[in-house]
Amino acid sequence: MRIFILPLSTAHTYTQQTKRTHIMHIGHRIQEVLNEQRRPASWLASEIFVSRTHIYKIFEKPSLDCVMLLRISRALDHDFFAELSLRLKADDR
Repeated sequence: MRIFILPLSTAHTYTQQTKRTHIMHIGHRIQEVLNEQRRPASWLASEIFVSRTHIYKIFEKPSLDCVMLLRISRALDHDFFAELSLRLKADDR
């Protein structure tokens, strides 16, 4: 596995151009899991102590910091880290 350290703007272009790398949009995935569980955004907001508006902003984010993702994973009882790890392993092949 190769690790590249690139400036932010270059890194974004690199991931878009790499045909084998498909970055999961974590905000969309969180929204999917929430919908699968038939829970409203307001429920998640109360579980992780943020506003409902903030939850909708999270849905639009392609990436999140680890602490926030951990809080959401615990609230939804869903391991988003495992999904990201599986995607990473698939990209290494």
